Amino acid sequence: MRRFLAVLFLLSLISPVYALDTQTRAVSPVRQWSEVDLARFDPAWLHVKFVEGADVAFAGPGFVGAGGLDLAAVNAALERESGIAIRRTFAGDRATLRAWKAAGETRSHTIGPDLSLWFDVRVDGGRAAVARLVNALNACAAIELAHPAAIAEPAFEASRDPLPTPDFTGQQGYLYDPPVGLDAPAAWALPGGRGAGLHFIDVELAWCENHEDFPYGQCFFIGGGTQDPGYEDHGTAVLGEILGVPNTYGVNGFASDVQWGVEAILYGEWPTVPHRFQDAVDHLSAGDVWLIELQMYPPGKSATPMEWLQVNYDVIWTSVWSRGIVCVEAGANGTQNLDDPSWGGVFDRNVRDSGAIMVAAGTPNGRVAEYFTNWGSRMDVHAWGSSIVTTGYGDLYSMGTPQTEYTSAFGGTSGASPMVTGSSLCLQGIAEAHLGVRLDPIALRALLHDTGVPHLDPNKQIGPRPDLGAASYFILSSSAVAELGGHGSDLKLSIAPNPTSASAAIRFVAPGAAVARLALFDATGRCVRELAPRRGTDGAFSLTWDGRDASGRQLPSGVYFLRARQGQTEAVREVLLAR
Repeated sequence: MRRFLAVLFLLSLISPVYALDTQTRAVSPVRQWSEVDLARFDPAWLHVKFVEGADVAFAGPGFVGAGGLDLAAVNAALERESGIAIRRTFAGDRATLRAWKAAGETRSHTIGPDLSLWFDVRVDGGRAAVARLVNALNACAAIELAHPAAIAEPAFEASRDPLPTPDFTGQQGYLYDPPVGLDAPAAWALPGGRGAGLHFIDVELAWCENHEDFPYGQCFFIGGGTQDPGYEDHGTAVLGEILGVPNTYGVNGFASDVQWGVEAILYGEWPTVPHRFQDAVDHLSAGDVWLIELQMYPPGKSATPMEWLQVNYDVIWTSVWSRGIVCVEAGANGTQNLDDPSWGGVFDRNVRDSGAIMVAAGTPNGRVAEYFTNWGSRMDVHAWGSSIVTTGYGDLYSMGTPQTEYTSAFGGTSGASPMVTGSSLCLQGIAEAHLGVRLDPIALRALLHDTGVPHLDPNKQIGPRPDLGAASYFILSSSAVAELGGHGSDLKLSIAPNPTSASAAIRFVAPGAAVARLALFDATGRCVRELAPRRGTDGAFSLTWDGRDASGRQLPSGVYFLRARQGQTEAVREVLLAR
């Protein structure tokens, strides 16, 4: 029992419980747009989403549908404008897109998007025509939401003052001991701890993919539009934090064993942003990671996370909740409180939760908010936002080519987000090597948050700083069999995935024909459910636990204990439920 209590004390890391609305669809507030609002939006393109449940197609010159949906007002609004061109936002057959919606709803217990109902609309007449058409479409009952297409920009904030050339790896304080660093060596010491077997894609504008310190042979995908050379340093700096090869020169990255790729946003055609997001996701599998290194500017606001725009939110939500793919999103450099009522709740997880891991920027040593970072309860974690040593730019060192450039001045939420991405890849690699499964995106988000080092800012909430040592320990301990009531037990008990956000497969082996019992306990020691496994032909007991108690109610997030007993012999496994 003493071991049981010790494990309880060490692992009582309880994730927040979010009272999500299961009856209505999470949608950004509808606003009245003006030409002035669109200074940082595309001058010709907008995104349009029909109401959930609609069956709509474009058959020029207008939309047609079934099921009695009134499309007359929509088509009339289009007819009043000139130069109309329409295309579906997301490729793919509707059956697949709707299957993703259903899968995400089952896991998230919220109403998700049918991506087949998003369309891109082009209109002549500049930003005045875009604003006019968006407002007209938002007045139509058949339209859930219309909004202009945002111009996305790298979330970068840094000084470019040159410094003398130091020993690069010795200057990468963000890699090393907590609370300053994220303790990457603790992960590297474990099988899978550099991200082996995982795939990762960075989404932004440009990179030097063949930098001397990158594992170019592990690059599996270069996609998207034409890269903009003006942003090459930014993308290269991001990749260096994740990919830097451990060798005798340059920098070390968190996850140098990962298979990696890039997806370029075409600078001259901003409406393709959600298309590019979807293309990146389509090249990944459950448990893989994609990174959004962009920010946007809503009317009257400063730099803002990309999910503010509903079309971007819907792609992120589908990737995480429907397809199990981890998304890390830069929290943007807008010096804004995302909990402010003026946002209309779009960054309130009780209203809208994309499932992304949103990252703020903190000072390297002080663990307080950098002056430029956004902050608020939506920030899951933070990492360094300045003085980052990585590849690119050339202020720290250069032999005159992009392939040999290094910097000591990278920063912004663009600098913090790769650290969290690299940490996620390390933990997924450890989980796959040790547990045989990858972590669910929501469970991974909870693990990073709950095992992290708290921030110290008295006024701005930026989330904890990940601690890979503590997080790795949890993964290792969550698969250990704690034997109580005697040593040398033959009971073997396993549960996967663990952590879990919904259901998990339980299996245990008990010797002989004696009856074995299985029960689940909460952190207070109260039995919340007796489970009835079936013995298979191989003699092992197995069942699927649905995350509910004996009354059929969903259990809240937290640490639980699964106990198998046969006679006087017991085996106990701790389970982290992270919804």
